[in-house]
Amino acid sequence: MWIEKDNKIYAVMPGVPYEMEAIMESTVIPKLKERIGSGQKILLRKMILTTGIPESTLYERLGNIDELMQGAKLAFLPNQFGVKLRLSVEGDDEKELKNKLMEVEQRIRSKAGRFIYGIGDDQLEVVVGRLLMEREFKIATAESCTGDLLEIC
Repeated sequence: MWIEKDNKIYAVMPGVPYEMEAIMESTVIPKLKERIGSGQKILLRKMILTTGIPESTLYERLGNIDELMQGAKLAFLPNQFGVKLRLSVEGDDEKELKNKLMEVEQRIRSKAGRFIYGIGDDQLEVVVGRLLMEREFKIATAESCTGDLLEIC
């Protein structure tokens, strides 16, 4: 649903992720861009996913954050699997912003590369499964107290 009231826009979306994503890309974003017009800033974000390193150690490893980011913004978002690094850039030129994100990502990779397992929505278990298959490794498990539950990705 698209609702406009009191100079605000409300886009009500379905809860199913793939449906919401399709509607967002095909309808909501183009409609919002049309309404906003030119002269507005562009905001781009990229999520770098890490594991096996605590937030404080990752912060120290990255060094001087202002020098590393060169105007981009960085948020540390710890969770049960590791620390997500959310990079944000804002400006007028989308191509320039994408290049800036790529440069910052490369600088972060040079300092924390061995702890980075993915970008965006990558899932740790899927990445590990893919690496195991590519290298033709096998996993042996001993099941206890799970009712034979083992999910294979």
